[in-house]
Amino acid sequence: MRVFIAISIPYNHKSSLRTLQAGIKGARWVMCENFHVTLRFLGEVAPKEVEDLLFSLSAIAFPSFSINLSGVGYFSQKGQVRSVWASVCSSKQLLRLQKKVENICIRSGFCPGTRKFKPHVTIGRLKGVRLHDIEYWLKIQNDFGIESIDVKKFTLFESRLGSEDPHHVPLEDYLLF
Repeated sequence: MRVFIAISIPYNHKSSLRTLQAGIKGARWVMCENFHVTLRFLGEVAPKEVEDLLFSLSAIAFPSFSINLSGVGYFSQKGQVRSVWASVCSSKQLLRLQKKVENICIRSGFCPGTRKFKPHVTIGRLKGVRLHDIEYWLKIQNDFGIESIDVKKFTLFESRLGSEDPHHVPLEDYLLF
């Protein structure tokens, strides 16, 4: 099973994110039901390990909080832009929750994450696109923002890959208090 732990973007904020999904030729836009902030990507995991992780994550006791989105950005590899995203403003609460999730994953036998946590919501995936091809999009979308998205839970998801977009199936929700 291909799994990850994330904060889903509530329905009432998805239409605002959809406004970003235009203006880049050849972009594969993420379906709005898949908008999320990844806390930890685990990749392919055996069903028994997923079962153990389902239980371990329930030990996290954490208060609810809010996040803000502000601006847009991109990830690139070898000079090619691979994805565009809405930036999540870093907060102490978000960083603390991510660290708790990371620590549970490590205690459950997973290797530590290899990338520095950069909170974002992926809105599109790109192939064969250079930075200069999206500079105009970055400029016009940089004023994007959403304030006060309430975070009341995080979720362990299975990502089912298909010929089209992946389908994210919630395996377990973990409520914040």
